[in-house]
Amino acid sequence: MSLADPTYRPDLLTRREREVLGELSAGRSNAEIGERLHIGPETVKTHVSRILTKLGVRSRLEAVVVTRDPSIRDREAQR
Repeated sequence: MSLADPTYRPDLLTRREREVLGELSAGRSNAEIGERLHIGPETVKTHVSRILTKLGVRSRLEAVVVTRDPSIRDREAQR
């Protein structure tokens, strides 16, 4: 399983959002993510905002943790 393909409700995220989330998991900045995915930093910012909204979290770190930690995924799925 790669970081760009999270197992937490992947149906909620688009392919590009999963790619951005994978880059977030690597600790990259918006500018770095934009360079790697060949998109502008403002586009990255939009993707990050949508990821946070769809996952119901408030921070980039929280988004990464929620998608990586099975105990959190399971608890959130039961809500």
